[in-house]
Amino acid sequence: EEWHADTTRRSCSPLAASMESKERSDSAASDESSATLLHSVSSGEFSPLGVRRMSSSQPVLRSGERGAVRTLVITHEQCTRHTTHKFCPEQPARVITLVKALRKLQMDLSPRLYGDDDSAVAAPQKRKRDHLEPQAHSRDTEEHEGAFRLLELVTSDSLLAALEAQLLAQPASQSIDANPVGLVRSDSVLYLEARVLPAVAAVHSPQYIQKLRDTCRGLCASRRRGGRGRRGRPPRLIKNISGLNQDTYASHNSLSAALCAVLVACRAIDAVVCGDHANAFCCIRPPGHHAGVEGTTEITRNLFVADDSDAAEKVVDRCGQGFCLLNNVAIAAKYALLQHGEIRRVAIVDWDLHHGNGTEEIVRSWPEVCYASLHGCEPLFYPGTASQLEVTERLVNVPLARGTTASEYLEAFDTHVLPTLRRFGPDLLLISCGFDGHMLDGTDKRGFLGLDSAAFGALTARLTALAADVCQGRLVSLLEGGYNLGPLEECAEAH
Repeated sequence: EEWHADTTRRSCSPLAASMESKERSDSAASDESSATLLHSVSSGEFSPLGVRRMSSSQPVLRSGERGAVRTLVITHEQCTRHTTHKFCPEQPARVITLVKALRKLQMDLSPRLYGDDDSAVAAPQKRKRDHLEPQAHSRDTEEHEGAFRLLELVTSDSLLAALEAQLLAQPASQSIDANPVGLVRSDSVLYLEARVLPAVAAVHSPQYIQKLRDTCRGLCASRRRGGRGRRGRPPRLIKNISGLNQDTYASHNSLSAALCAVLVACRAIDAVVCGDHANAFCCIRPPGHHAGVEGTTEITRNLFVADDSDAAEKVVDRCGQGFCLLNNVAIAAKYALLQHGEIRRVAIVDWDLHHGNGTEEIVRSWPEVCYASLHGCEPLFYPGTASQLEVTERLVNVPLARGTTASEYLEAFDTHVLPTLRRFGPDLLLISCGFDGHMLDGTDKRGFLGLDSAAFGALTARLTALAADVCQGRLVSLLEGGYNLGPLEECAEAH
C-alpha cells in the first residue's frame, strides 16, 4: 500500500515537522502498534493525523492553494454508533441521512469528476476490516466555486477503547510517559493528549467525565456478558443518564462517539484557521449545546427540583441533558483559543430551536467569547431558560414565540445578533447549527417556528458575509438539532 503525504505540509502542530513524506503500514507490527493512528484525511496536512491513502486520480489540495475548495464537510463513522431509545428522536439516522444527501449533492456539483451516470459513482472501495487497523476514506470535489469537500473519518475500535481508557481516565497531573494500557505513543495519540483533551478538560469537570465513562463502561460490560439479565430479561444496552427526565441516553459507544464528535470539530477548526478551507460544517452527533460543566446545568436542575421533591435524589445521578453529552461548540471554542495564537476572540451563534443553556452556562464567564441565541420560548418549553430578551456586549438571547415567521426571525437576527457580533469583532465564528426550527420539524410535523430551508440559507449567507468582513472568513458550523429527516436534509443542503 502507498501512503501519500504532502511534502509541503503546512501544519498547525510542531509534530508535523518530524513526519516523513511517505509512511508505510507494517502488517507484522503488534496489535497495539497497528492501532496507533487515529487515521483521517486532511487537506494540506494541517495536523499530525493527516496521512492519507488515496488513488492517483483524486485531486490533492496542497497548502499553497489556500481555500482551493471553499467548504469542508467533515464527519466520523463513530457518531452513528451512539445508540438511544427507539422512541428518542435523536437517532443515528440523522447523520447517516445527511451524509448520503451531501454525498449526492457533491456528485451533482462535480459531474466532471464523478461522471454523469449515477451508476458509475460507487461508494469508496471497501477493504477487509481489521479491528486493529484504523481506516479512513475521503471524497474530494473539483476545485470550483460552490464545491465542497466531504471527509468521512473512520477509527479502529481498539484505538477508541484505548483512548478512552488512557486519555479520559488519567488525571491531568499524571506524567505523559505513563501508559497503563500499553498504547504506542504515536503522533495521533500525542495530538489528542496535547491538543484535544485539554480543551475537553477545560470545559467539563473531571467528575462528570469520569461519571460518563463509568456509565458507558458498565454498559459495555453488560454487552460483553450477553445472555439474560435479572429475571430473565436481556442485558440493558442503553441507559437514561439525565437523572431528571427521560431525554438523554447512553450506550457502550456513547463516550467514544462524543469524543469523535469533538475531534471532528477540532479538525475543522485546524483546517479553517490554517487557511486550507474557508469554512467547515461538522456533521456530528450526539449534539452538545445543552451539556453544562457538570452535564445537567444548574438552572435546569433547580427547575426540576422545585417541581418535584423526589428529583433532589436523582440529581446525584445526572449525566447530560437534552440529548447532549459533551458540549461540542464550547470545546471547539476553547480549543481554538488554546491552540491557535491568532484566535483571541470567538463568537458562537446558536440558531437551534432550543436555548443552548449548557453553552451559556459554560461561556458566560469567558471574556473572550460572545454567545448569541435565537430560540423558541413559551411556558414549559424546554429548557425553560432565557425567556427574556437580553442584549449585552457578550451575550444575546432572543426568545421567539410559537409561529414566528421566517421574515420575523431574520429581522430579529439582523436587529440584535449581527450588530453585537460586529461590535465584538471575533477572530473565529462558530455556529450551533440546529435545524429543528423548520416548520415541519417535530413528531407531529408542525414545527414551533415557521422557518424553511431558504431561511437557513439566508442565515448562512449573513454569517458568511459577516465572517468575511470581521474574521477573514473563518466560520465553523456544528450540527445540533433537527429530527425530521426530510427537512433536515433540505436545510443541510441549503446551509
